Amino acid sequence: MTSKSRSRKSAKSSGQPKLPPLFINRSLGRHEIPTALTNLGFEVVTLAEMYGEKPGQFVSDEQWIRETTGRGLVCISKDRKSLLGIHLPTIRKVRAKIFIMAGQQLRAEEQIERLTRHRFKIAQKAAKRGPMVYVVGKDSLAKKL
Repeated sequence: MTSKSRSRKSAKSSGQPKLPPLFINRSLGRHEIPTALTNLGFEVVTLAEMYGEKPGQFVSDEQWIRETTGRGLVCISKDRKSLLGIHLPTIRKVRAKIFIMAGQQLRAEEQIERLTRHRFKIAQKAAKRGPMVYVVGKDSLAKKL
């Protein structure tokens, strides 16, 4: 499935906040989680869709942080250590909006459940100006930046 075929459903009729377009980092895979988020109404772009399958394997975190932010995408990742560490200066500089999945060992179903539960909170936070980093936990979003 390509990004051209992924589209967002209208949130206006439900009274819920508009869902932001998302960039899914390679750490979350290319199929199950992006498809589930698309089915929830998000417009989704994966790293492989944005850069290509093979070239995407060589894209640095710094590059995708800058370029996805420049395209207005909100980033979803599992790379907590690097995003809350060495990449914080870039996140601050480009005013990135990043949501990190808590729990490195969570199965895709558990990650999908958390993203489903918090999708409108993510939309509300993402509507504000960056930079921002939140960790998506089981019951809440924890602000880290």
